[in-house]
Amino acid sequence: MGLSALLEPPTFADPSQSRRGKLLYRVLSFTSPLLVVLSAVTTLNGEVELGALYGAQLVVVIIVLALLRRDGFKPAVGLFLLSIWLSSSLNVLSSGGLGSSATGSFVIIVLCAGFFWDVRAALVFVVLSGMAAGAMLVWADALGLASPPGSSMGRYFGELMAQLFTAALILHFALRFIAEAARKEHQAQAELLVRAAQRERDVEKLEALGRLSAGVAHDFNNLLMAISSTIDLLEIEGRGATAEDFGNLRETVDRATRLSAELLCVGRDTARPLSELELDAFVGSVEALLFSLAGEGVELRVELEAPGRRILADPGELERVLTNLVVNARDAMAGRGRMVVSTSLAEPYVCLSVVDSGPGMSEEVIAQAFEPFFTTKGERGTGLGLATCQSIVRRYGGSIELDARLGEGTQVRLLLPLCGAG
Repeated sequence: MGLSALLEPPTFADPSQSRRGKLLYRVLSFTSPLLVVLSAVTTLNGEVELGALYGAQLVVVIIVLALLRRDGFKPAVGLFLLSIWLSSSLNVLSSGGLGSSATGSFVIIVLCAGFFWDVRAALVFVVLSGMAAGAMLVWADALGLASPPGSSMGRYFGELMAQLFTAALILHFALRFIAEAARKEHQAQAELLVRAAQRERDVEKLEALGRLSAGVAHDFNNLLMAISSTIDLLEIEGRGATAEDFGNLRETVDRATRLSAELLCVGRDTARPLSELELDAFVGSVEALLFSLAGEGVELRVELEAPGRRILADPGELERVLTNLVVNARDAMAGRGRMVVSTSLAEPYVCLSVVDSGPGMSEEVIAQAFEPFFTTKGERGTGLGLATCQSIVRRYGGSIELDARLGEGTQVRLLLPLCGAG
């Protein structure tokens, strides 16, 4: 392990322990070289006992650093506090007892215990320091240094205990204030995160609204094109509209009305209810619309080979899927070619497919075909047609498959679960 790695403070799971542990690690990392120097200098100057004391402190520092690196925060802090308490007690004793200025180190130890551990640890060291001071008072009394009663030694003891308890009390309120400030900061950050998440949800809802609106507009445009194609056909043929023509126009307008009504349901979370329908009968009911969408230049065949097979679906949604596929096939052939819309049985599914004789697709296009907003139509496309189809078919428990090769046309297959299957 390199020097830089050794100097890098460890990280603990508890953020509070991590902050305090890093501070203690840095302090002791820079203290250890100083202890090496002090131990060497004092020993060379003939102060062997003091040099040994510095050496012992260095050993303790190394052990504390090792414990911190091994995720032992509390053992490390406990050993650190006990070692400096013991060192301070010996220092006070060797400096003349309770009357020396070294007794102030007990107050520092209490503050360190509260900072690096908690208030209870600070109180423990208040008691330990009081016991050490009491022992020194007894020792002073035994030597006749504290007689008569009320002498300076007794006063020193009282002053020290007052300082220790005052330090513990101040520490208690300071830590409470810090904890409350940290709690408020954490609460404020949590509220900011909640508001940010709410804004993100609002943005997602707006994006979903935009996609749905674009999808409805895309399908609505398909129906308008069917109406326009019928009118163009009447103009080209130069004949008056028949009852059948008016019926087809009325049916297309009704479908457009139902489609536009979907936009009014955007804010509702409930999915459209599904109902049983016979697939062949459904395709037959929209056959005139499919021919109108395909246009004059497309040779369209409808082959229904799944009679009586029923599925669970919403008629309006399934119509959107089928008209999207027919329009995509027509556009791929530039309005001229062959197209087959067919149904077949593929238990436990029924298959609805649209095949065209267009130019097909590359593997790159197939890989992105169902991604929202991906389109090969340029400004004429929204990139939502196949994505919408896939979403609807998946809601029915089915799947949509795309089989295409360059120059060989395209086949889109919908596999829809049969009623009662599975």
